[in-house]
Amino acid sequence: MISNPLRRHYERNTVAVPEDLQAIQRRDEREVGGREGLLEPIWAAAEDLYRSGYHPGVGLCIRQGGELLLNRTIGHARGHGPGEEGPGAPLELDTPISLFSSSKAITALLVHQLAAEGHLSLHDPVCEYIPEFAAQGKHRTTVEQVLAHQAGIPSFPTEFGIEHASDWDAVIDVLCRMPPIAKAGRMTAYHAITGGFVLGEVAQRATGEALPDILDRVLRTPLGLKDFRYGVRPEDNDRVALNYFTGPPLPAPLAWMAKKALGIPFEEACAVSNETVFLNNVIPAGNIYGSAEEACRVFAMLGNGGRWEGRQVMAEDTVRTLAAPFGRIRYDRMLRIPIRYSRGFMLGHPVLSLYGPRNPLAFGHLGFLNILCWADPERDIAVSLLTTGKAAVGPHLAPLSRLLALINGGFAQRPARDLPAWTAGLPRGLAAAW
Repeated sequence: MISNPLRRHYERNTVAVPEDLQAIQRRDEREVGGREGLLEPIWAAAEDLYRSGYHPGVGLCIRQGGELLLNRTIGHARGHGPGEEGPGAPLELDTPISLFSSSKAITALLVHQLAAEGHLSLHDPVCEYIPEFAAQGKHRTTVEQVLAHQAGIPSFPTEFGIEHASDWDAVIDVLCRMPPIAKAGRMTAYHAITGGFVLGEVAQRATGEALPDILDRVLRTPLGLKDFRYGVRPEDNDRVALNYFTGPPLPAPLAWMAKKALGIPFEEACAVSNETVFLNNVIPAGNIYGSAEEACRVFAMLGNGGRWEGRQVMAEDTVRTLAAPFGRIRYDRMLRIPIRYSRGFMLGHPVLSLYGPRNPLAFGHLGFLNILCWADPERDIAVSLLTTGKAAVGPHLAPLSRLLALINGGFAQRPARDLPAWTAGLPRGLAAAW
């Protein structure tokens, strides 16, 4: 039992959960029927995640074999966060939600596609495309090392935080002039914001295209996505779901880590994400906006070896490179956990990963703690879980863990002989994962 003082501690700064949850839910009429026995327990776990009071809005989408099995939302997009008593605006199925760091996976995807098109090479030094990046001993830092968080530039200088992100040229100038904390390849340290700008600048200089135009060409148009942009158009500012800091203040070690990665305190970063500096600019590592269904559509394409509705959007070899580990599991000096990266993605594990238990072929990304987008070709599923509450610890973690366990337990892992050919060579066993 949780003691009353501890319960009161964790119930601070939470959402008032309505008794009638049906009134604040939205369900996609296109859901394929016949899987209720599997899907209803999964959705019940998502409802429990909302009942924790830590998330004003929750969107969940699951596809298998390209079919839309579940696409639902619960809660509010705005007006019903902690301390807000108004009825609020419901979280609709097409409400744009920030993917936060799951945007890194999309930016990485674009860089890999540009490499496949011959515009750049992942093995090249960054200074091949950004000559001034060679300063301070960074002349040997490669594009793939930036993708895998091994470039030694995990955070901005102390005086330069995410609130400066609207000045792209100033950001690039700072990144070029700053010294790395370690030689490239020597250390894995999560690049929360920095790496995305470097990759975006590489993409733009290598092609002569603006990064949003590359996103449109590679993903938005081929997949028929309505939103899914870096930021949103100013006329859409009132459509987006707001983000809310929830729960008690972060414990001191987590607060320090968050400030180190973001450049500003955790609570401030959450507030800044609702301002125009975040909404209406391009932040490659953190501000793609889309619905849960749109994010799931992208990962369903990846999980199907780059195919979507009969069209080869990306080559199978490109997807394999995206999903393949970049070396062994390493201790991340910024996140303070062991993690296995690919060139741009966070990977699953045979025992336990960010995406729940037993998913060695899963690949995707975490976003601002409780956002998860991934594909699992072993189960032939793609999943996107988008949430608007920002909390590190609290009672929301139990239903989140249960939700992930139900998803992984509900879809059977296919034997090796039944896996698609493009997954050949990807590690499945425990020994291979390490």
